[in-house]
Amino acid sequence: MLDGFNGDDEKWGKVYNYEYKINTVLQEIAENDVDQAHFPKVHGSPSLPETEAIVDGIYRKTIAETLMDPNNDSVSEEFKVEDQGMFTTTFTRESWGLGCVGLRMVNLPPSGGEFIMVNASCPVDNKNSILRWSMRVSKDIEDEVGMAIIDGIANGVLDDMPIWDNKSYVANPILCDGDGPINKFRKWVSQFYSEIPDTA
Repeated sequence: MLDGFNGDDEKWGKVYNYEYKINTVLQEIAENDVDQAHFPKVHGSPSLPETEAIVDGIYRKTIAETLMDPNNDSVSEEFKVEDQGMFTTTFTRESWGLGCVGLRMVNLPPSGGEFIMVNASCPVDNKNSILRWSMRVSKDIEDEVGMAIIDGIANGVLDDMPIWDNKSYVANPILCDGDGPINKFRKWVSQFYSEIPDTA
């Protein structure tokens, strides 16, 4: 996945870089990825179906088939693709610890294009983080749905920020069907702490 950011591969279009200052810790940001219920409620997008994670130490990988909408509310008007409806893509997420995540989507219309993203996050202090994203799409879709995907993801995180600004960590949350595998994710995350976080 990371090879798409190395060198001047003719397959890939321009790299788009984003940086966000987030008023929460890395774990809260990372839990966003497994909080299935928030995708339709916060982002107005289909939920990523829950999948079993492949876990090997600090490495974690999930693969899911998901619906994408190149005209959702997060996409700026200039990048909407009115003649393209919703489509299904294979979404792969690979994590190396809490701060380094790679994403890939394949089979993007109209020509089977690809999207890749690297998410490199780091703590600033015990309450704040910096989120850095690099995204690009294959050249064959750069002028089609490619920019709708990049723009929608870049803007979509803004919808999460008010939640992160006001959310409190709950060690044992009450979960319901559809919330996602939050407790399994927390078990994997626990290896990155030298001591149990204070939950008072």
